[in-house]
Amino acid sequence: MAFPPVLILNPSAGSQRKKRRLPRIIQQLRVAYPNLNIVFTRKMDDGIRLAQQAVQSNCSFIICAGGDGTINEVINGIAGTGTDLAILPTGTGNALAHEIGLSTNPLKALKQVSTLEQTAVPLGLVNGRYFLLLTGIGFDAFVIGRVWPRLKKRIGVLAYLVAGFLSLFKYQYPIIRFEIQGRVVIGTSGFVAKARCELGPFAIASLASVQEPWLHLFIFKGRGPIAYLRYTLAVLLGRHTRLPDVEYQKVKEVVASSDAPVCVHADGEPITQARTYHIRIVSEKINLLIPPES
Repeated sequence: MAFPPVLILNPSAGSQRKKRRLPRIIQQLRVAYPNLNIVFTRKMDDGIRLAQQAVQSNCSFIICAGGDGTINEVINGIAGTGTDLAILPTGTGNALAHEIGLSTNPLKALKQVSTLEQTAVPLGLVNGRYFLLLTGIGFDAFVIGRVWPRLKKRIGVLAYLVAGFLSLFKYQYPIIRFEIQGRVVIGTSGFVAKARCELGPFAIASLASVQEPWLHLFIFKGRGPIAYLRYTLAVLLGRHTRLPDVEYQKVKEVVASSDAPVCVHADGEPITQARTYHIRIVSEKINLLIPPES
């Protein structure tokens, strides 16, 4: 017996323009999948709960319409279950859509759904939270926690630049110890990327691929607003790996620890603050539907 597909939709994601497209998206999905079951997220972690409920109901195909945060929640609800996942990018940044070559226009992405191919994609894990794109330890997680939702809806990703500039003078620049393959590197922030994570024409981790089981670790060793303004500009220009006080390692796991709790996010979703974070590649995968290679 074939069970109906489930659409998990975040109605508050993205700009007003994208929200106005939702009725048309739903209408077209209803044509393609007449028995489609639609459920809505209302609060944080609803995506996890709804995805788990879909799996428990023997659903084998989930479509997620939302931003990268909503997609992360759904991933955490279906990891290792064999459930197929297709995404419709209706959020602000839509980094995963960029990553897999899917149109960031949800109506155009919808037309691609029938051509997508199932791909088993490895996952990263940070303190019990799965991620597919990036985990940030320290500064960028601090910034994410200070983005004003209303400003984000008005100016999109530029809201992160505003929050980032203000955070230069608020972040405490704590000492963070990164344990890598038996040695310790001291920094004040770090990225652990599992994907390229494109920023315009550049990428945070240009050598990464969402389909490969590797973590790309970047450790920022400097302190203070001037150092971090330099880091921010370098990241935006894809030149951070050239800086002498930025260390890069390709690893399978890393442990980050600090004397005081530090901010951490998984795919842009803040997770509970802790003093120690264990980040690693795990055996669980998701069946992500991605465009075929040209």
